[in-house]
Amino acid sequence: MVYVSIFRVSHFRIPLFLVLVIFVGVSCKKKETSPDVPAPTNPPLGEVDNSAGFYLRHIETGKANFYTHKGLSTFSERCVAAEGEDIACYTEGNELDLHYQGISLQYNVPSNLCAYFTLMPYYYYQKAAGAGPTVVRKDTDSTGAVGTDNDNDGLIDGAVATCQFDYSASSKPNCCSGDYTEVSRSWDATATVPGYQTTSVSEGSWGGKASNCLYGPAMDTQELTEDGFPTPTIYFTEGQGINDKYVIASPLSKKRGSSIFLANFFQLAEHAGAKPAAVAFPYYQLTCLDRAYEVKARISLMIREWNTVSDFNLRESVVTGHDRVGAETSTIGDFNDFDDWLDIDSPTGTYPGFDR
Repeated sequence: MVYVSIFRVSHFRIPLFLVLVIFVGVSCKKKETSPDVPAPTNPPLGEVDNSAGFYLRHIETGKANFYTHKGLSTFSERCVAAEGEDIACYTEGNELDLHYQGISLQYNVPSNLCAYFTLMPYYYYQKAAGAGPTVVRKDTDSTGAVGTDNDNDGLIDGAVATCQFDYSASSKPNCCSGDYTEVSRSWDATATVPGYQTTSVSEGSWGGKASNCLYGPAMDTQELTEDGFPTPTIYFTEGQGINDKYVIASPLSKKRGSSIFLANFFQLAEHAGAKPAAVAFPYYQLTCLDRAYEVKARISLMIREWNTVSDFNLRESVVTGHDRVGAETSTIGDFNDFDDWLDIDSPTGTYPGFDR
């Protein structure tokens, strides 16, 4: 005779084997990915694959739909550069996926293609930066007021020159560089012909650096020059290649209110034929080089955010749909929830500022 143990729960009697089945079923249940996002299928990280070529791709997590492709003729061509090619690639993503999750990129450099490989990420200016005036005049007029007397009539009619790139008065960075000569003058009423006499000449510095206004992934991940500008990371890859990843933090984790910390996409036609003035280096760029620093192959990536899921799903047939504007239906808000470069580089605000 076979006996089955009984497990008591409150007033019910349940066979022990059934309890074990339920327990195992619950404890072994795997965390599911998003139902509309494919399960991750990534090549092994760190394993160079010569047959796969010089490629760049996003790393799939099962939490977001991203698409990385070569060129704009199709969204299905892999981002792979053959020897002699200089290609543009694009990563497409919904704006909240990009804003909340960030993105990681995987690259593969074959061992038989490059002697050296460089990685240079994108970065931009939050506010305009530059050098200040080289001469500053400070006048004390016939009444004792201090400023500048531009017509030399003994009365101040202007302010002492300052630097427009110094934002420290509002507790922001000083992005004004350079030195200046300060010339101080005082009104002399006792002279035979009353007028200004130079009382002192001194040298000064504006005290800032243009790089104080820089922001973006490159400022987080790259070595900086003495002046504070990011530099490319360089690897020796001849005979060994490299397969690695580049992680881009999410705008949310950087406390940004727009997408531009990560999403570098723009079109020249939308910006008077040039890159936005605030963009310092526009790409996530990977370059394959020979021993003389000549380019053997190059990939320049732009990340583009889409404002609605419906447009994102139609991305190949409605390429301009990434910049959807207008009020959302039956809810509060706008389709365009996070600014990109098309929103920021406009007559009302060419630079994003320190908070976006």
